[in-house]
Amino acid sequence: MAQHWPVASPLFVGDLGRRPRCVRPSPGSCDRCALASQLEEIQQNMLAIILVFIGGALGSIWRFWWSGWVAERFGETFPFGTLVVNVVASALLGLVSGLMLRLGATDTATVLQQFISVGVCGGLSTFSSFSLQTWNLLMERRWIAAITNIIVSTAVCFASIALGWQASVSAHL
Repeated sequence: MAQHWPVASPLFVGDLGRRPRCVRPSPGSCDRCALASQLEEIQQNMLAIILVFIGGALGSIWRFWWSGWVAERFGETFPFGTLVVNVVASALLGLVSGLMLRLGATDTATVLQQFISVGVCGGLSTFSSFSLQTWNLLMERRWIAAITNIIVSTAVCFASIALGWQASVSAHL
């Protein structure tokens, strides 16, 4: 049975930095242990936020650079830059998701999920830009370009997810 990994849950914290809990003979937990548990959860959430923040910044910078670079070379009559960054983000997300499946519920999988899947791929992927550009093509009555953009972007990004996933699953890491 295949395991599915959440793509957009930045606070998926797994077991990073878990310490043993206080074990007391009485049924309740001491105040000190409850406070330590709350502080530990806050630290884990802050780590997740930092990982997503840094990954998102990198992804956004890459999106800006790559989409501009592609647009300069191929023009802007068709949103090639957006297509390229969506394909790259999809392939990267597939690769990391397949690797996370192999890693299981480990600290490494948690960090990869937060930093790359949510952060980098979230900053890099431009589905909102894709939607706006397709809308603009429709508003310009460029029906064929709009439909082509929808079909090609969807098919190629889906194929990139599958290829990235397969590459990570078949790699002997």
